[in-house]
Amino acid sequence: MRLILERAVRNGPALLDEVARHMPPSASLKEPDQLHLTCLYVGDVNALASEVAGQAGAGRREPIINDLSNFATVAVRDYASPREEDVVGLAILGSATTPVVVAGVQPSRQLLSERGALWNGLLDVIHRAGVERPHDFALASEVLRLPSPVWFPHVTLAKGTTLERAMEWKPVKVLLGPLRLHS
Repeated sequence: MRLILERAVRNGPALLDEVARHMPPSASLKEPDQLHLTCLYVGDVNALASEVAGQAGAGRREPIINDLSNFATVAVRDYASPREEDVVGLAILGSATTPVVVAGVQPSRQLLSERGALWNGLLDVIHRAGVERPHDFALASEVLRLPSPVWFPHVTLAKGTTLERAMEWKPVKVLLGPLRLHS
């Protein structure tokens, strides 16, 4: 099981219309219902629980898996309100062989606060499992995909397509749904 906390883009067609004006005609954009902003990517819960248990000297993964599940349930409940954020341009992530075009989001204080709370909640789970320095553990983790509170909020638009250059534009509103577990 993977743990990914995200917010769906509710105005995907409007965002894609704006983006298409800046993309090469050959670009294959994602479908509107696939657009989302990942707030926290934990990855494989079983692998993380094994890694945490090994570091903490805890023999069992099940209590850690249960704590991660409870953390996710509470987060989804606590961040159920939709929100509006600004998309301020396009960026290219990935590598030259597997480029990814994303819409960069200028996060509000509220979104940054949410992200900080999610990151700290994950660190609390790791600490409760017996890891004394959860932040250091997270930075060195083989499992965590975002092993840092440094976060570049974005909506992935296309994979395998590139731009000539990153670009900025007048902010475009993106409507984000409530926090949810990625399905």
